[in-house]
Amino acid sequence: MNFTGFTESASVRSATASGHGSMKTDPPEIYFIEKAGIVPTALVGLLGNLLALVVWMAETRYNATTFLLKCLCVWDNVFLLTFVIAILSSNVAYPYAVIFVLGVSQMLSVHITLSATVTRLLAVTRPLHVRDILTPRRVYVIHAGVFVWCTALESINTVALVKTQLPLRLRWKIFVSRQTLGFILPIVALLIINVCLLIFLRKLRAVSRASLQRRPSSAAVSADRRLNIAVFCISVCTFIAYPVGILFQVLADGIYGGMIYFPLYCNRRCTLIVDSVFYLMQTLNSSVNIIFYLVFSTQFRNLLLRRVERVRGLRRSLSTSSSFTSSKKTGVSSV
Repeated sequence: MNFTGFTESASVRSATASGHGSMKTDPPEIYFIEKAGIVPTALVGLLGNLLALVVWMAETRYNATTFLLKCLCVWDNVFLLTFVIAILSSNVAYPYAVIFVLGVSQMLSVHITLSATVTRLLAVTRPLHVRDILTPRRVYVIHAGVFVWCTALESINTVALVKTQLPLRLRWKIFVSRQTLGFILPIVALLIINVCLLIFLRKLRAVSRASLQRRPSSAAVSADRRLNIAVFCISVCTFIAYPVGILFQVLADGIYGGMIYFPLYCNRRCTLIVDSVFYLMQTLNSSVNIIFYLVFSTQFRNLLLRRVERVRGLRRSLSTSSSFTSSKKTGVSSV
């Protein structure tokens, strides 16, 4: 079963397309994008996010940003794993359940990226009070609220998909509302917060250069700055992966359902291929975060080295204990 072709049922054009049986045949380009692009990228991303989660779990001190990055690893892996299973399986038993999980995990990925960027902005603008503001209880409550919000949006959209007797215009309005509230508005907020973060970082750099007394550079300050860069790169990938694809889906669904008029018409073959390309971009967005952690985050590299040293120490202790046991057995047998 071609799943990227099937996920067009997340929009209103699926109701019309499925009635004519057009979902059974898909362009060969989609098969190539799925098998040569999405599946390998998702498998590599699963391993990378799992490794990143293991490394971040080595951090014993509480930090709001690292907690959110752990959550981001989890939900990105939920999205990638569900997507791979749906593509590789010949038949999806519960297609709407799969679409529901994909939608929730995608929305949570965007919202958690937004939350992590907010924590970095507070760390820059309120460095002395950020720990009092972002207490563990508040961050946990915020994450739970975001989860409920995304689940509610996707539940309404899924109910609209299941209820095929609903008018086409109403289903399209529900789909547009879900895309607007779940993706477009958070991405706009993400853009604004990143701009504010860059402005404050530039001001801080200008003040430090202009001041007569140089501020002592510590490892903690340097690690904090590099973490800002890593979160900023994750936000840039979100900007690249989601907005254009979401706007294309909304526009294509409106044209396909006859709700809006646009002079340029894209047939089903073109629509499916473009959708597959955007799904590939979203898969890349959920897979490349570990690269930013390794390149920019000193804290992540230190935690990774700590994990490696712990594994090496465990291997040495196991080898020592095994050699001691074998030598003891040899001594006993010689007696």
